[in-house]
Amino acid sequence: MNADARRPWYFLWLALALLASGLPACGGSGDSTGDVDAGAENIDGEDDIPGDGEEVEGVEAEDAGDGEADGPEGDSRTCTSGGECNDSNPCTLDECRGGFCANSAVADGTACDDDFFCMLPGQCAAGVCQGIVENACDDVDRCTDDVCDEVLTECRHTLHPRPGEEGPPGDSSCGDAEDNDCDTRVDDADPNCIPCTADPDCNDDNECTADRCDTGVCRNEPAADGLACNDGQYCTVDETCEAGACAGGDPRDCSGETPVCNFGRCNEFEDRCTAEPAPDGMICSDGLYCTIGETCAGGVCGGSGPRDCSGLTDACNVGECDETASACVARPLAAGTPCDDGLECNTGEACAAGACTGGTPVDCSSLDDPCNAGVCDEVAGGCFAVPVADGTACDDGVRCTEGEACSAGTCAGGTATDCSDLTDDCNAGVCDEALGCHAVTAADGTTCSDGVRCTAGESCLGGLCGGGGPLDCSAVADQCNTAACDETSGCHAVPVAAGTACSDGVRCTAGETCAAGLCGGGAALDCSSLTNQCNTGRCDEARGCYADPAPGGTACSDGLYCTVGEACASGSCTGSTARNCADADACTVDACDESGDRCTNVLTPVPGAEGPSTSATCTNGLDDDCDRLTDAADTDCFTCTAHAQCNDSNPCTTDRCTTGRCTNTPVANGTACNDSLYCTNPDTCTAGVCGGPARNCSSLTNQCNTGRCNEATDACYADPLPAGTTCNDSLYCTNPDTCTAGVCGGPARDCSALGNQCNTGRCNESTDACYADPVANGTACNDTQYCTNPDTCTGGTCGGPARDCSAFADACHSGLCDEAGDACYANTLPNGTACSDGQYCTNPDTCTGGTCGGPARDCSAFTTTCATGACDEPGDRCYGIPQAEGAACNDSLWCTTPDACAGGLCTGPGRDCSAFADQCNAGVCNETGDVCFADPLPAGTPCDADGSATTRDICLTGLCDLTACGDGYRDTGGGEYCDDGNALTEACQSPPAGACVRDCSIRQDTCGNGTFEAANGEQCDDGDTDSYDDCTTSCTINDYGVGAPCTCSGSSCRIGNPTAGTISGCSGVVAPTGSLVGCTRSGSLGGGALYFARGFCTAWAHRCSPSLLCAFAGIPSSVGNYSAFVGPCPAGSVLVQQTITSSGVTLETKSCQKSCDSDSDCRWNEYDPVYSRCGHYECIASPSTPGTRVCFDSQMSPP
Repeated sequence: MNADARRPWYFLWLALALLASGLPACGGSGDSTGDVDAGAENIDGEDDIPGDGEEVEGVEAEDAGDGEADGPEGDSRTCTSGGECNDSNPCTLDECRGGFCANSAVADGTACDDDFFCMLPGQCAAGVCQGIVENACDDVDRCTDDVCDEVLTECRHTLHPRPGEEGPPGDSSCGDAEDNDCDTRVDDADPNCIPCTADPDCNDDNECTADRCDTGVCRNEPAADGLACNDGQYCTVDETCEAGACAGGDPRDCSGETPVCNFGRCNEFEDRCTAEPAPDGMICSDGLYCTIGETCAGGVCGGSGPRDCSGLTDACNVGECDETASACVARPLAAGTPCDDGLECNTGEACAAGACTGGTPVDCSSLDDPCNAGVCDEVAGGCFAVPVADGTACDDGVRCTEGEACSAGTCAGGTATDCSDLTDDCNAGVCDEALGCHAVTAADGTTCSDGVRCTAGESCLGGLCGGGGPLDCSAVADQCNTAACDETSGCHAVPVAAGTACSDGVRCTAGETCAAGLCGGGAALDCSSLTNQCNTGRCDEARGCYADPAPGGTACSDGLYCTVGEACASGSCTGSTARNCADADACTVDACDESGDRCTNVLTPVPGAEGPSTSATCTNGLDDDCDRLTDAADTDCFTCTAHAQCNDSNPCTTDRCTTGRCTNTPVANGTACNDSLYCTNPDTCTAGVCGGPARNCSSLTNQCNTGRCNEATDACYADPLPAGTTCNDSLYCTNPDTCTAGVCGGPARDCSALGNQCNTGRCNESTDACYADPVANGTACNDTQYCTNPDTCTGGTCGGPARDCSAFADACHSGLCDEAGDACYANTLPNGTACSDGQYCTNPDTCTGGTCGGPARDCSAFTTTCATGACDEPGDRCYGIPQAEGAACNDSLWCTTPDACAGGLCTGPGRDCSAFADQCNAGVCNETGDVCFADPLPAGTPCDADGSATTRDICLTGLCDLTACGDGYRDTGGGEYCDDGNALTEACQSPPAGACVRDCSIRQDTCGNGTFEAANGEQCDDGDTDSYDDCTTSCTINDYGVGAPCTCSGSSCRIGNPTAGTISGCSGVVAPTGSLVGCTRSGSLGGGALYFARGFCTAWAHRCSPSLLCAFAGIPSSVGNYSAFVGPCPAGSVLVQQTITSSGVTLETKSCQKSCDSDSDCRWNEYDPVYSRCGHYECIASPSTPGTRVCFDSQMSPP
């Protein structure tokens, strides 16, 4: 599996703590675990990291607590020869002294070698091989990348093409005899120096260039960075093109080839992964919990012995090792194996499930009676009767007596049993010895009362009173009152809402409304619609509105001009005569013009009726021809000499003088003329007379006016019709319409038929209709339904919620409303309906015949081996009545023993795990594993390893050891200035010479020597050259600090919570809102608990669910405030977010991880046994933030 395939697990172990084993610090100073609980293994169940689950690689087996003293210089390894004491350090002299190994420093300057091909030899200094430098493998060839291969112990020189540095043809680079572009072709042999004709001519055999021919010149341009390629090396994978060269691949992951006691290596020569044996004697695990002390030998893990589980053996158990559970377990002896719990009043004890528990208590029940209790006394060792307290209630066995009490152990006294609580209208309570108190039912149909005032007609049926209906209260209801019934006052009238329409029974009043239950407030009925000139609208109670005729002969008008003398008769206007228009002028035609409301007298000439001059008509003094000229003045009566003398002023005649005589001949009929009257039009001649019809004034005629002509004003005018004349003003919302002074109109249309309590009748002109306009919602009204209350208007409808009859309801009755009877009543619920009788100690309660009750509450859940379940009515609770104190029991907790009853509870003192305690460990009980284990005391706790009071011994990972340079514990009292644990192995010499060395003193007084020198301008000095931690290479403090090395001390450094414990080295981390500063990486296993001994700084938050499973897994349900943690992360770090689900646990994590560009940004100065080199992170793509990269700890990836 390559590195990319396993990277997501990096974040999983941070969250779920699925890796159990810690890795040794640089130099091999790892923590020893001793015998520990199972359950802290790699996620895949394989021990892929040497030393997993037991002692840490690189540390020989230490004093096992057998009481033997440690050897010289604190080395506890026993030996018989120096060959057994090889510490793999070329700068120490390995000897066996007095049966113990001693490893003392050789002389400074002694040549040394770390046996690595890729590291050049150095010299010993104070027991440490110094001056070792990397083998550069430089072949002085600019066209190769030089790499030292430790596996094949050879230098490798990989061709590194440089596209574009040779050519085009004619360029000096094509004649300098140099391979400028590193493609193994020189000058004319290089396609870039030869004119091309097609793209294939330009093939430079480099898959990371795009080869094309451009107008005779080859162009080998770098392909896109990131394009997959193959550099020809088996031990690199996932190579990509970078600037035209194939590079950047990851090392091939050979971890899948690595069994226990072997390291996976990549063999470039053979193009395969190989497994190489780990050093003999290295601590390992054969994967079996029940074996201990395994070591590697020839690449095989073996040499183990059985795990000692005898501490769990007792009278009912045999201590055994359970490989499946990975724990020592107590195997119970066969059930029924006799044992003794030491109690006199318990007999027949036997082993059961590994515990000695009582068979049965001694039975003293033969002495029990109502006034005595048979008990067993442990002191007396027998049963005897103990009288209960005098006055204790008892039963003498007679059912029809009650109130008996104990006296000196005897039950006596009592009175006749009172059964009156069973007596009611339908039952008689009686007592007999066979049945006790019972109810004798009355005959069915017996009249009874259910006690509800608003019901009537109840009778007995089967001992129950019921069957009644609602009480009829309708007699008190009328149009202004509703009938109601309540239990206090019985039937009563409830006034309807004020303003409710009603009728007072008087025909000649209208608009009455209810007020306080009374109908009134009406006005006189309006009968004016029947009033006119011959009638008066009146009202009487017999007829209502009627028309009362005016007296006969009362003047009136029929509305016609040409009739006169009308008078009222029986309510009608009649009796008219024609208007007289005669004017006593024989020359006019007299007529009455109805349309003009006028008389007309039209002049009618008679041409030729007067003259000639000798005629008598010229001397009779008359206007015989009606031309308004008489006798001599008439042209027809004198002798003319010219036509002008014959003008008769008649436009309808042609005037001529013929032979002295005037003739006035009518012009053609229809000839236009002007009769000088405005009110005739158009005027034309007819038989010599000028005239015309009446002028048309109809444009002024309408429903209330007649268009007429006024000769005096030469104008048409509107002559109003009589007032009251029926008309139509085209408005639907006025009615009835009549004429008044020539105008048509009327009162507002009566839409009151659509009005009610919740609507006002209104008229809509646009729809020509009346409509109901709802009053404001909430206006009080009355829907005449008793069973709705209170009634209010909503959207024009009167209604209300159901009337509240809850006063009639109880546990076994529902309050219902009877609309017919206008009353609320109590409705008996069906038998079996759930209810509550108010008594906690009856349950479940149900209704029976309207009564609520139930059996005694079941409190058996409170019955245990130490208590009897009982019910407490005053306290509304079930509780346990304690059994005898000290009775044997089992609380199911392994970590309490022996268990006994105390105060009704089964409990016991904590299990004694002191056998696991010593001066560097506390004996602790693990309830989950049912085992005791040794929990290491804090590092540095004083102890005494050899009985010498002057020795500076301290506890480290649960073992008492001499404080020594190189043990990773800085002993300031012993004069140490530092102690980084690097003194035991030469594999970690990458730090500069200023790091802490074997003698735990400080080398050099410069930046990087590990000493903070404020006088020299240093802000810090952590002794390394890593600029990505708290302290930079220039000894200044980084602002971010994420990714800096850190340590965590204290038993709270649980892997489920990287922010717990005492964290050192992360003071520079400024945690974003919602996060906490954490120290994450590997843990060391001690006493079954996982710790973050060393790690790197992060800002962290998580939430875990479900909480119960999270607690079982040892993971807090929340760390920090996951929701509030949204960043941004400190400079130099990236927010990584993951959701992991495992074994039903869902863990959501957010953390700020150190950002990087390449693996070199992620170097870590600790020894990595997987790759046999100083550890480092890998720089990988962030799993949750695209486009970013973060440091990944290769040591913590499950293979």
